[in-house]
Amino acid sequence: MFCFPYAGGATHVFKTWPYLIPDDIGLYAIQLPGHGRRLAEPPLDELGSIVKQLGAVLTEFSDLPLVFFGHSMGALMAFETARELRRIARIQPELLFVAGYHAPQVGHRPRSIHDLPEAEFIQKIRDLEGTPAEILDDSQALGIILPPLRADFKIVDTYRYQLDLPLRCPITAFSGANDSHFEQGAIDAWRFQTTGAFSMHILAGGHFFIHESECELLELIVADLSQILTGSLGAKESL
Repeated sequence: MFCFPYAGGATHVFKTWPYLIPDDIGLYAIQLPGHGRRLAEPPLDELGSIVKQLGAVLTEFSDLPLVFFGHSMGALMAFETARELRRIARIQPELLFVAGYHAPQVGHRPRSIHDLPEAEFIQKIRDLEGTPAEILDDSQALGIILPPLRADFKIVDTYRYQLDLPLRCPITAFSGANDSHFEQGAIDAWRFQTTGAFSMHILAGGHFFIHESECELLELIVADLSQILTGSLGAKESL
């Protein structure tokens, strides 16, 4: 299972997951340049170039059953990486988990965030409630985290959905019950991106419910993975 973090996130987002899932599930977290241990590298800010690089790497795992999980920006990245693998290698993940982000065909943010003046940009980050206040109040820390954050939000702001055939892999979507940033109906619209099974779960918490409801989220993920292994998660659910 390859995990794609939210904007500003790195492998630490999934640091507890190996202890909460079965040992026979290999867990790999995507680490983009400019994040985590790759902090010294210039961050990337265009989704197309990122998924091309990811697609080239992930084809090396084509002999194994692949599963993708992405939260927020990571959901968009996981989805486009799945489509890239289909284009270049005619393979798709066995299952796509998307969390905390609207279906790509629904629409875009009404206003770009990445190019806001610094004070406004920082306030937007505060509003998301995913970055500790002590970091946002530390001028030295801000000098480190703002460039990759702006790059990540540019990825989202400049993304334009291209119409294509739905994926054949099942999609499971997750939403936070108190997430004010994305309407649940827009997340439910992920069902139109697959010809396979679709399900949606609403968990306790806000936009970062993947931390607030981590145990419940992973229980649902493991349950879906078990169904994939038994071949019982494949038919399209009735709409």
